[in-house]
This record gives sequence, C-alpha cells and structure tokens, in this order.
Amino acid sequence: MAFSKIAAENLGGSTLPALAGGSLTGISAGITMAQQWRVSAAYTGDNSPITSNWEISDDPSHTSIGSNMTQSSGIFTFPSTGIYHVEFDALVYHDAETAANVIQIQFTQNNSSYQAVAMGAAHIEPSGADAAGNGNAYMGCRALLDVTNVSTHKVRFDAYTSGSPNASWNFDTDIQSGGVTFMRIGDT
Repeated sequence: MAFSKIAAENLGGSTLPALAGGSLTGISAGITMAQQWRVSAAYTGDNSPITSNWEISDDPSHTSIGSNMTQSSGIFTFPSTGIYHVEFDALVYHDAETAANVIQIQFTQNNSSYQAVAMGAAHIEPSGADAAGNGNAYMGCRALLDVTNVSTHKVRFDAYTSGSPNASWNFDTDIQSGGVTFMRIGDT
C-alpha cells in the first residue's frame, strides 16, 4: 500500500483522512484473557504438585476476561494458543525450626514431562539461639509461556519446604492469599 503526502493544512481539525479497519493488519486486540485461581484451603507440609482445592477466585470484586482456564487434579489447560503471563504466589508460616520454602511454576510441552520454569523462595530463621522461632513469608514467581498447542502445553504448581514439617501454606477460599494469575498477552 502506498501512502500519499498529506498537505499541512489537512493535518488539523476534522479533515484528517480516515483509515478503514478492514485494511489494517498486524494489530493485536491486547489482553484477550485474564483470570485468577486460588487454593481454597490451607495445608501443612509439602504439596508437590498442588492437586486439589483449586477454585476460580470469586470475591465480589473479581472479574475475568475471555475464556476460562480449566484444571483437573492441578493440571491447568489453556483455552487457546498464545503467549501467557503466569504468576504464582503463596503465603507460608512456620512455628518452629529453620526452613527454606519454595514455590514453582512447572510447564510441559508434551503433556507428560514437567520442568520448573520459575521459582520463588523464602527462608525463615528462628529468632534467637534457642528460640522456637516463627514467621511468615510471602513469595512469588512468574513466567512467560509460549503455548503453541493447548493439548500438550500445560502448567502446574508446586509448594514445598525443606525444613520443619510445621510449615503451613496459608491458602484461603475468601481472599487471594496465594494462587495463580493467568493473562494471555499476545499471539504465538
């Protein structure tokens, strides 16, 4: 398509030329899918991967854009191909001992072999030499995933601790204290 020169007197007011939308190419519609999920119940110890108690966030202010993710036993399926921003966060509490806490986003391109693609970690140290020590940690991780096939490209999430079995993952059905945000941000 050739563009012609526009006279300076035609660059103001209502005399600007109009473009027909049907002639434009290569323009994306922007974010076409966004959704939050969360684990609806707290648990103690490891959950690798997190397989149960997933729910779509349902606070009064919650909203979604586009088609929903689906999940079965903690395995999430994308509604369409595209580039996705995936963010996972969690709140953990320890009431004793030193512990390293880890969360991961794990991705597969063959619907079988999962690989960690993002990780968040927090270390909780007892306060004092003989103290029982306790504390909270909030951690997050994020990844950009190129989903070229919704049948084989899937994602799941891990939360585990390397220390005390007293680690409590403070997931909740009433507030987004930990969970996942999915956003489709472009075409693949």
